[in-house]
Amino acid sequence: MLASKYRQAVAGQRRATCSLASAGVAKRRPVVKTAAASGEKYDYIIVGGGTAGCVLANRLTADGSKKVLVLEAGGNGGAIETVVPAALTRLFQHPTLDWNLFSQKQQQLSDREVYLARGKTLGGSSATNATLYLRGTPSDYEQWGLPGWSPEDILPWFIESESNSKGVFHAFGVALECSI
Repeated sequence: MLASKYRQAVAGQRRATCSLASAGVAKRRPVVKTAAASGEKYDYIIVGGGTAGCVLANRLTADGSKKVLVLEAGGNGGAIETVVPAALTRLFQHPTLDWNLFSQKQQQLSDREVYLARGKTLGGSSATNATLYLRGTPSDYEQWGLPGWSPEDILPWFIESESNSKGVFHAFGVALECSI
């Protein structure tokens, strides 16, 4: 029943924008150290402060009982280019915020390489994607036909993870802040 209401809401909804990056992690614990103190001990060490690394660190430290070190090759997040959506084009092949990766030459593209935008900062590519986010429509998941991935199965997970004070299809005060 909830999924059918979601279908109706999705039909007339504008696209949502969300920011996970370092903002979601920093909101819960406002201090982000840029270097670990010598001799400091941690319960977990996460290599890579991209989207998955930040989410994992956030979950592991949610109750305050664990200490996590996140190792990130890029910066600590918060560069003006990553927080202003209009600066998106400045991020492409940015000398410090992007890994500047290219595909191998593609025969189908007359032996051209394809630029692969990948964020090199705390939050990874979710910090450099103009804060755009789309969860998909119910029909997207129905077409997969996979057990456990129906709109009814996944909607509770979206609600639990997305923070938005508007509507019944989002929680409030969780790490993934969304606005419509």
